[in-house]
Amino acid sequence: MMVSMAASVRRVVVVGLVVVAGVLGGGSMASAATAPRIFGGSVVPITDHPWQVAIVRHSVTSAWVGQFCGGVIVDARHVITAGHCLGVDFDHDGEFDPATDFDVVAGMPNLKATPGLPAQRIQIATWGGMPQFDVAANVSPYDAALVTLSQPLDTLAPGVRPAVLVGAGVPTPAGTPLNVSGWGTTEALPNGSPDLRSTDIFAVGDPDCSAFFDLSLTDEATMLCAVAPGKDSCSGDSGGPLTRADSTLVGLVSWGPQDCASADGAPGVYTELAEPTINSFVRGSTDVPYTPPQATASPTLTGTAKSGETLTCNPGSWTSTAPGAPEIEYRFGTADGQTIQNWSQATTYVVGANDGGLRIVCGERARDASGAAFAASDPSDPVVGPPPAVVPPVTTPVAQPVPGPAPAAKPVDSVAPRTTFLSISCRKRRCVVRVRVADRGTPTSGVKSVRITALPARGAVRTVTARKIARGIYEARFSRVSRGTAWFTVATRDVAGNRSPQPAIKHVRVR
Repeated sequence: MMVSMAASVRRVVVVGLVVVAGVLGGGSMASAATAPRIFGGSVVPITDHPWQVAIVRHSVTSAWVGQFCGGVIVDARHVITAGHCLGVDFDHDGEFDPATDFDVVAGMPNLKATPGLPAQRIQIATWGGMPQFDVAANVSPYDAALVTLSQPLDTLAPGVRPAVLVGAGVPTPAGTPLNVSGWGTTEALPNGSPDLRSTDIFAVGDPDCSAFFDLSLTDEATMLCAVAPGKDSCSGDSGGPLTRADSTLVGLVSWGPQDCASADGAPGVYTELAEPTINSFVRGSTDVPYTPPQATASPTLTGTAKSGETLTCNPGSWTSTAPGAPEIEYRFGTADGQTIQNWSQATTYVVGANDGGLRIVCGERARDASGAAFAASDPSDPVVGPPPAVVPPVTTPVAQPVPGPAPAAKPVDSVAPRTTFLSISCRKRRCVVRVRVADRGTPTSGVKSVRITALPARGAVRTVTARKIARGIYEARFSRVSRGTAWFTVATRDVAGNRSPQPAIKHVRVR
């Protein structure tokens, strides 16, 4: 069933001036200025998103007044953005404006701030969209463009770093937590926010996304969809970054429903950078003489995998063609991709009491003027849980037992449970959700908790602990769910503490 026919590219209103007002879908036309505002965002420092840039008009002194799109740093001389950001005509001469009419602003979280370091504003020399992108269509597959700057950015300055691009063909599974940022329209600021803002959303599967739009608009291979109730990108965010929790760049803001944070629960749509042709375009079209750092030896993890002990990430080695040594950061996580200590200069991690059964990996990220690259250690042995309580010493002599054979080591479960939806049935605002949970860990493990969350497009978010109704089958019941589209997510945990690597996500119509 098609829920939302109208769709809009996410360009901007520049202080009351509509850059592009065309909207596709169902033959309707509407101005981006009239779209409801994005909900759920918060102001963030540029150091949280140092690859984020604003694209602004060269002739306008104020970056805040001149901003109309976002972009992402890929190396010192290049930025990527949405292809539709190239289709602007500010001087109303009937032709798209040339690249030299625009600048890139980096390292400047508040676009109203006084220009100067660490912010950098550099004129664009050339830009070009992918050959497959139809700029006249507004909504089109392959919505990506490469921007070449007239001089290089200082990518070692505070708040200015290249993004780490997702690999070609690397999927973003439904349920993956994502983050989107930009200076676009907000609930309270119809002309956009002078402060950089971001919000957290979830990836959704292609069938769940296509159900909301005219099928002529969607292209599963080149588009990635994401949603969260009341959260969305909006006008002015186009070309900005969509990143995973580990900061890997997976998409660019492209288009979405006519109303941002749509009341019918329709997702936002992003350019999928893992698509091989797009990935090759972004990686292969640069002409700077530098290549990203290359790992010649991976980091190694040393120490005892036991609660209370310290694990150390010993640096690997890197080669780089850019001047100066690359900046190195470290991250500790689980073998299935969960972060337990985010990127920092710290090379050590103290194993926690709740880490029992986990296999810990240390990651290393190297950045220089050319870009960034990752390397990871082999996983540790499964973490041994906290030691038993200390027993006070016995003060009276006791006979010592004759030592017997050492007991066999208990198997350790390090396999995360997997969850799939079986059914979601909603009637009279009451919903029954059933899921299947498979835990293929050792026989000593088993499912500990299954928590299902209802995320209505409007109304309160609620989480229910599901009850087991059959082997591997769990059920949760919700009442008074707001009418309209509701998304449901489920997260599971087993007895050993392993969590499902990605929360499952599914939508349903509540009547």
